[in-house]
Amino acid sequence: MDSGHRPGSVAAGAPLSWLSHRPRPPHERPKILRIPSWQPIGRKLPLLISALLLAVLAALGWTAYRRVKHAVLTVATDRLASAAEQFGGLIAGSPRQVALTLGALAAEPELVAAVGAPTPRTVARARELMAPPGPVPPGGSPPFVRALWTADCRHLIATTEASPSGIAARCPQVATSAAGRKAAVVSPFSPEGGGTRYTVSVPVLAPDSSIVGIVVEARSFSQAQNVDRIAGLIGREIAVRLGNLDGSSWSDLVQKREGPPAPVAEHRLVSYTDGAGRVQMGVAREVPGTPWTAWVQMPQAAAIAPARRLLWEILAAAAACVVLGAIGAWLVGRHVSAPIDELTRAAGALATGNYAQRVRVERGDELGMLAHAFNAMALRVEESNAGLQAQFREASALATELERTNQELRESMDEARRARRESLAAR
Repeated sequence: MDSGHRPGSVAAGAPLSWLSHRPRPPHERPKILRIPSWQPIGRKLPLLISALLLAVLAALGWTAYRRVKHAVLTVATDRLASAAEQFGGLIAGSPRQVALTLGALAAEPELVAAVGAPTPRTVARARELMAPPGPVPPGGSPPFVRALWTADCRHLIATTEASPSGIAARCPQVATSAAGRKAAVVSPFSPEGGGTRYTVSVPVLAPDSSIVGIVVEARSFSQAQNVDRIAGLIGREIAVRLGNLDGSSWSDLVQKREGPPAPVAEHRLVSYTDGAGRVQMGVAREVPGTPWTAWVQMPQAAAIAPARRLLWEILAAAAACVVLGAIGAWLVGRHVSAPIDELTRAAGALATGNYAQRVRVERGDELGMLAHAFNAMALRVEESNAGLQAQFREASALATELERTNQELRESMDEARRARRESLAAR
């Protein structure tokens, strides 16, 4: 009897290796991805929210600062313009009053006679009219200096021996200006001897309205109380300057001071950097009836100080918001990433063969539903694996039984062959 096996049958004594568990080589095993330390949600979410908060708060803070700064500068401009108007009006009152006084003096018949037909009596009478009222205190100086000139600039009378005002040198210019206008003329001022000196010239008219002479008065803004009075009106942090329209000189009415470069535009805010490197901002107004400019200024840093304080307050609030936002984002990220991390570890354990791995379900949101789904999947995988293990055990028992049957079959076949050989030998 042929002992060959048929195709598809199990050969006698053949090992049942197809039923044994063969471990996979390393390159076929499932890989578990490792997330870099800077990529987890628990770390990226606080950084992202903090950066977003910082960007939004910075934009809002800068916009608020710019708007507040614009509003503060607008208010400061209005305040400076009002102060310049007050300062210019206050300054204009002095030469206007001098011009009125000199106009009344120039209309005195004795003064006209002293210019038209000078005699010792008329000149003496004119000198009395031009003299300052009241005695001059010892060691003091008169409040003004007056001089009388003819139309052709011949000096007739001066109220002092010396001429500290320098009005004699200005006579041709004053005579020309006064002759052209037939009205009072105020000269540009000049800081001299601790004061700001200027002159007012008024023509002396004959009965036929022709100019026969000029009476000139030199005065000085030398009283410090004038500055205190102005500062009390417009504010101590604001500085006042009186300048000539040609920009030749600036003064605070007491001494020469630094001012903006000429020409200075009127009725709008002008800024310049002083000698100390500070930015000054101010408004100019022309003093009516004079060749002067009233300039009122204040440091730009003082003007925008409220806006800067607001900016620092916004920055402090922004820093607090960013810190609180980062802490809140970290807590939220931890609340979100903790179950995800647990799911990741459970999935890794499941991939390595630990089918009994489960995750705790303590929440009812989407992550809780995901945990429920994972647990259900792990249970099915575990049950499938248990079924496969049971089938494997049954297949192993069947293979053992089949091996024993094959062994008995081989023994029966060997016994039949021996019996056949013995039968053939007995014949």
